[in-house]
Amino acid sequence: MKSHGIFRSIAQLCFVSLVTIPALTLVSCSDDSGTNENHFVDTGVCEDECAPGERTCVTGGYRPCGDFDDDDCYEWGPVVPCNDGEECIDGECETKALLNECQEGAVMCSADGTGIRNCIYMDNPGIWVWGEVELCGTDKTCSCGRCRINCLDECVAGSTRCFGNGYQTCGNHDSDSCLEWGPTNPCTSDQTCSNGSCSSQCTNECTADSVQCTCAGTMVQICGNFDEDPCLEWSTAVPCPLGETCSSGICSESCTNECETPGMTDCNSSGTGFVECDDHNENGCLEWGPVNECPEGETCKDGECGEYCTCDNEQGICEVDSPHTTDPCTCDPDCGTPCTADGYCDPWCTPGEDPDCGCNCDFTAYCEAQSMDSTDTCPCDVDCDLHDYACSDDGYCDPWCPEGSDPDCGEDPCRPRYMLVGYRNADETDLSGQYTNPCPEEGAPWVLLSPGNSSGESSFMVSFPKDHVDCVTEIKVKVWGYDDSWTGSGAEMQLYDWNNEQYDVLPDEKIGSDKAWYNNSAYNPLPYLYCTTGQYAKCYIQFKLRAAWNDNTHFWDAYVDVYMTN
Repeated sequence: MKSHGIFRSIAQLCFVSLVTIPALTLVSCSDDSGTNENHFVDTGVCEDECAPGERTCVTGGYRPCGDFDDDDCYEWGPVVPCNDGEECIDGECETKALLNECQEGAVMCSADGTGIRNCIYMDNPGIWVWGEVELCGTDKTCSCGRCRINCLDECVAGSTRCFGNGYQTCGNHDSDSCLEWGPTNPCTSDQTCSNGSCSSQCTNECTADSVQCTCAGTMVQICGNFDEDPCLEWSTAVPCPLGETCSSGICSESCTNECETPGMTDCNSSGTGFVECDDHNENGCLEWGPVNECPEGETCKDGECGEYCTCDNEQGICEVDSPHTTDPCTCDPDCGTPCTADGYCDPWCTPGEDPDCGCNCDFTAYCEAQSMDSTDTCPCDVDCDLHDYACSDDGYCDPWCPEGSDPDCGEDPCRPRYMLVGYRNADETDLSGQYTNPCPEEGAPWVLLSPGNSSGESSFMVSFPKDHVDCVTEIKVKVWGYDDSWTGSGAEMQLYDWNNEQYDVLPDEKIGSDKAWYNNSAYNPLPYLYCTTGQYAKCYIQFKLRAAWNDNTHFWDAYVDVYMTN
């Protein structure tokens, strides 16, 4: 009889084969009769998959490390499920963190489009959740958060968005003829949804506290952190009140154009796609539509997707490869030799290398720093007006400023905000008519306008680079002062209309009897902007404070802001 799996005798000759299986070796043996046989012999050799006591998270629970088979090594064991309401974190089952499903005031349509779900607050467990479906009725369907006879497209066909920890795809998923967001495709436990897809790492979808219109201009979203990952995303949508529409992220009874010409395009703030100008919500005004994402590997520039050169910033000019070098930009089609007398001051050249730069720290139409890693203002920069400073919020990221000191770096220059164009102390303005400088009651820099029977005026001009003039939707002026006259009517704030060559009185406020800020705004800013042309083009604003006879107006200073919006 033949013996299998063991050596029959010490006289038997065995030869180890080159064929191996973990923990087993194929052995060729010859017995004393000369017969050869092949046997698998346990050699006792294996490798540990993990260390005893370790745990690894899997979907629904964890797997412990131990010796769960017949060898001497450690391997991952069977899944130990977590209880309902728990999730695995670092190998331990812990209670799931409670997250809001939605934000206060938000609404959504049911999956089949037959009704509405409102965001409601649950005292226990203390979060906002989607409520039960409220049916629309037989003659209506739910579209853009409301029951309507005529539906609206909620999105662009084929586009995706994050919803909870999953993503939804835009298509026609219900009984009406319009597009809406489909069912949620959940991400796995080790992924998060970001920019409409599941990923192991998230990226910001928007800029903190920015707002946008959605769903054909009927709803509003705000940017914040509303889920488990650390990145920013858009909130669930909140509808505008009945009779109002959304424009530039604000619900109002009357709309304003967000853009100039139907069909024109612009890049979104992150540069990942573009938006198109049109009357998307049929309210009579032009607005930017939803984002059309660029194909993979492309970015948006000047409203179009493409594979763009990162150092070709000026058409017809050969530029350097990176800041503070003299190496030519390798992908710039204009390039021969940079930093030469080509009529263009290249701000990336090593300081002093470009002969077109008359001042060694004056490279653009903006007020810049005097040297690398400095917040000191360039002393020879002609673009630095009175009270202009480097590394300030002027819509330009100054590459010389220390990292983190310029609020424009890494941000959309047209992000919504009031941007200071300039200010003057009262005694720094152009004074005419009847005035007293300094003011006898207050002292410098206070000035007293119209202390007697004649008018007194104060005026000054401020400017900002033309690059982002299309982002300006409002000019705001404010004066700190008071009027203590008995017979006067209060000093007026005025802006110069460059088209009609006259000063226009701003209607909101005159200088009153209290020592306070007095504000005025021009919501149609174009007549009050005079913009030059050329490489260093600027836009100018002329302001005047006019006190009529016996107004007796005291003022300390005056500011001019522009409201930027993307």
